[in-house]
Amino acid sequence: MAKFAVIDIGSNTVRLVVYENRERAPYVIFNEKVFCGLGRGVAVTGSMPNGSMDRAVTTLKRFSILLKKMDIFDPSVVATSAVRDAQNSPIFIARVLAETELSIEVIDGKQEAYLSACGVICAVPHATGIIADLGGGSLELAVVDNKNVSHETTLAIGPLQLQDKKGKKLENANELIDDALTSVPWTNDFKDRKFYAVGGAWRTLA
Repeated sequence: MAKFAVIDIGSNTVRLVVYENRERAPYVIFNEKVFCGLGRGVAVTGSMPNGSMDRAVTTLKRFSILLKKMDIFDPSVVATSAVRDAQNSPIFIARVLAETELSIEVIDGKQEAYLSACGVICAVPHATGIIADLGGGSLELAVVDNKNVSHETTLAIGPLQLQDKKGKKLENANELIDDALTSVPWTNDFKDRKFYAVGGAWRTLA
């Protein structure tokens, strides 16, 4: 089967992963990420920083060239929290298409939570519990049980959402986190289940 590529345009990083095929657990033949910080300050200003967009476009240009060298012409290019929340995202998306020929699909928070849960199921088929995907701009929650996914939820409490455009912690960050988590009452029904931590922010904490 032909190689398959995914570009994940996240709030903190832009990542390219190339797989040898489309099987359930394919071998990764290329994996690179660049810290671009698209989500820095979006919660405060409403827009992605110009410098971050420049870095992202430069990174995507390079990724586009690499994909062509690897004879991959149909990558899945997905953008999450920063791009879906920022008011200047249409400008960014149009610029990426014009300069890299890459067409971006912006997914909503619920879909992001569902896809994160599917990733856990692919790695741990019999997973049962709560998955929590903590990215730069958001926290996605979902329940996995016997290969089923439910309770998909998104919360705007990723680390970059809790910083100003200079990278300093917002004074009310703890309050924002508490308010967001208490707005999801269904988590009380799964307190005794396993917790599956997904995403780079958890790895940094670990």
